[in-house]
Amino acid sequence: MPLPKQRMVKKGIEATSENIDLIITDIQMPKVEGLDLILLLKKRYPELPIIAISGTGQMAGAINTWSAEKTGADDAYTKPFDHTEMLSAVDRLLA
Repeated sequence: MPLPKQRMVKKGIEATSENIDLIITDIQMPKVEGLDLILLLKKRYPELPIIAISGTGQMAGAINTWSAEKTGADDAYTKPFDHTEMLSAVDRLLA
């Protein structure tokens, strides 16, 4: 039987469909690890653009965003971030 976190990730992935154009996810969430979600989504939908966000402070945030990009995120930001920069990334990824 899958662990609770694994069930949450599986449920989230099952809720996605090929009609989704872009995913924006936090890296650290209460019940699901964002890096796990990124890995599984990229495995199922390799072309799906993913933006990851980290809010754990500058140093940990930088490590998290680096990890997210190595895991498959197309772009990653540490809070606080420039919203116009993220909107530009959304435009670029959806182009």
